[in-house]
Amino acid sequence: MHKSKCPACKSQHTVKNGIRNGIQTYKCQECGYQFRNLRLPSHEELWMLYQEGKQTMSQIAARLCVSESTIKRRLRGITQEWEQPPLKSEA
Repeated sequence: MHKSKCPACKSQHTVKNGIRNGIQTYKCQECGYQFRNLRLPSHEELWMLYQEGKQTMSQIAARLCVSESTIKRRLRGITQEWEQPPLKSEA
């Protein structure tokens, strides 16, 4: 049986703690932290959806079943290295 790990203290002593907005919630018996067991994409996957997939924040939020503010907050935290391509000179 797979137990959800607490994201705060990494303990496996967690119990189901009801359902909120159709998503199971859990509570850690060690530290009392309440959480949902969501699988959000990595920063790289999220950046690709936004930049290369040409999706709006609201489209990404609907696709991942999270709020638009979550997507905005996660995108704000992403720092990408970008190099400007060299300009071609007309010589």
